[in-house]
Amino acid sequence: MRSTAELLRGRTGPEVRGARLQDARVDVFRSKDLLRLLRDKPPSFLDALYPANPDSSSKDAGTRLEEQIAKLGVRS
Repeated sequence: MRSTAELLRGRTGPEVRGARLQDARVDVFRSKDLLRLLRDKPPSFLDALYPANPDSSSKDAGTRLEEQIAKLGVRS
């Protein structure tokens, strides 16, 4: 999961803004920014976290990427 944190907190990650959640300061980003990031530069950890199904070998890379993003919980 370290690579996920590096993706989100790194220089190439989505724009982060500060917010307040109860008494704590947190960093937030918009889900559409994360979706754009995942579509533009699909990280290698998606293949490790969500391997392709055996029957999805005939699917193109774009369809497989969209399935992986959906499994990650990001909705377009």
